[in-house]
Amino acid sequence: MKGKAVQLTVKVTPQQQNDLQKLAASQHISLAQLLRNFIDKGMAVDGYAEGIDFIRHHIREEIANQLNPRMERLIKLQVKSGIVSAAAYFLNAEMLAEFIPVSRQRELQDALLESKKKGVVYFRLTDQELEEFAANENRIINKFINGGE
Repeated sequence: MKGKAVQLTVKVTPQQQNDLQKLAASQHISLAQLLRNFIDKGMAVDGYAEGIDFIRHHIREEIANQLNPRMERLIKLQVKSGIVSAAAYFLNAEMLAEFIPVSRQRELQDALLESKKKGVVYFRLTDQELEEFAANENRIINKFINGGE
């Protein structure tokens, strides 16, 4: 113990007193030393609790520093994929429009509209619905497009 000791008085229940005395005896230390140890540990925990927000902030910051470049790369790849996909869709539509007779152009427009709807539905599917989709694509898509039929 450093410096001059100061006496504190603390009231405990008889059961707490009994438990503290047993614990002190099992550790071969005095009751006073056990209580000082508890106080030191409690103060250390409180000090830690106050600093936890500081630590969390720095951990989050470090994780963000590591993940952000990778996330940005994934986002850029996804955007590029979307552009290529849209380009393919419109190229297919243009090519089909060139080769389909004018008398059947309305059918082509309807088919393109349905394919857009199916694309939107596909991205809304849950993981379970995706498994069902793989097994029975038309039934799942029609359920969403036709309102559950």
